This record gives sequence, structure tokens and C-alpha cells, in this order.
Amino acid sequence: NVESALENTENLDDVKERRTSKKLTEVAADLIGNESCPMWSERQWYVLDDLEIRHTKNTHIEVIFGRGNDAVVQRIHFGSIDEAEHFLSVIGYARRLQNTRAFRQDYHYRQAILDDQKQEPKKADTVSVLVEIVSACNLPPSNRSSADPYVSVYLGKTPIHQTKQIQRHLNPIW
Repeated sequence: NVESALENTENLDDVKERRTSKKLTEVAADLIGNESCPMWSERQWYVLDDLEIRHTKNTHIEVIFGRGNDAVVQRIHFGSIDEAEHFLSVIGYARRLQNTRAFRQDYHYRQAILDDQKQEPKKADTVSVLVEIVSACNLPPSNRSSADPYVSVYLGKTPIHQTKQIQRHLNPIW
């Protein structure tokens, strides 16, 4: 049901795209329907995740700004209940936009992973190596007077090639 959820969020995503660079006060102004938002003034910036609505009562809203030791608890007083509700609706709207964006990013990320898994594995680059075994000189004898030399070629621990054995010779030529 992911696709139907994405279709339902399409309009919100279009709105989000238009407003990603706007300040919260501008988003609030868009929601309220006027260009300037005289009821709120910007004093500090906080990441949306660092803002927690703790308590609401009529025209008073208690908000925690920041996290950990830097957290500040503020009690915001609004002139009317409508202004407080507008503030809460803007925060809720911004959170919905953020969740929609996260949902879409997660969906596209998972789709990319699935698409990568469906593709055929890429062939490794191959390297051709030519090894030419020509001769050996002054080999030590294995028994009293001669040796029966041969050469074995390995790639790692895997034998790749072995030359013919030349009987009783200390300077073989293959």
C-alpha cells in the first residue's frame, strides 16, 4: 500500500517543494493566508526535531527548545486562542511535511536497493597473464649426478600449469 500512500502525499510534497526554503513564519503566513505574519516574530532558529510541545492551555503553550543541556523551556503567550491554534497547526504541518519527505526518501532508497539487486551481477575485469617457461640453469642434482626437473605454476594455491619432466638434466630447456 506504499504506492497509494505516495499518491496521497503527492499534493503535500508539491507544497513542501515550494516551501522548503521558506522560514517557518512564511509557512505560517501561507497557512493563514496573508503575506506578512505580524503576530509572530523570529528570534531564534531551532531544528524541528529539537522542538517539543510540552503543554497547551488556552493561549499558553509550553515548548522545549533544543536538546540535552542546551534545552530551554519557554512558555509562549498568545493574544488569542486562534493564534495559539495557528502556531500549533504550523508546527504540525511542518512535521507532516518532514515525515512525508522522510517517507519518500526511504521509499526511493529501498527501491534503488531492490533495483540494484535485480540487475545481473557485473563481471569482474579479467587480466590475461602470459607466462613463458624457457629454461633453467645450474639446477642442484636431486640424486648424485642429475635431476629430473619440471616447473609447476600456481595461482594462489591453485595449480595452473605443469611442464613436462625432462629426465636427468641440470640445464633443461622446455
